[in-house]
Amino acid sequence: MSERNQKSSGHEISVYLAPALVQLFRMETANLRIEAATVDEAINELNNNWPGIRDRICEKPDRIRKHINIFVDGYKAQLETNIPRNGQLTILTAISGG
Repeated sequence: MSERNQKSSGHEISVYLAPALVQLFRMETANLRIEAATVDEAINELNNNWPGIRDRICEKPDRIRKHINIFVDGYKAQLETNIPRNGQLTILTAISGG
């Protein structure tokens, strides 16, 4: 089994998603609870529940899109970043304009 398909370590985290993602995937709330130990696992878990969300957050080869900002407990994170038990994962879209 590939690392990408392995089950998470089983600890629960909080996830806050940008309103644009909530609207696009017709979620009931921007605040979720899921099980994941890394940012990559969290995105995979979100994708299991809302197919296609990974493609909105990541680009190939497995890189966070440049217009997406991800934070773990307030610190900028990458896919391989560990999330502590009961940690907070925040996924935001970049704001631009003129």
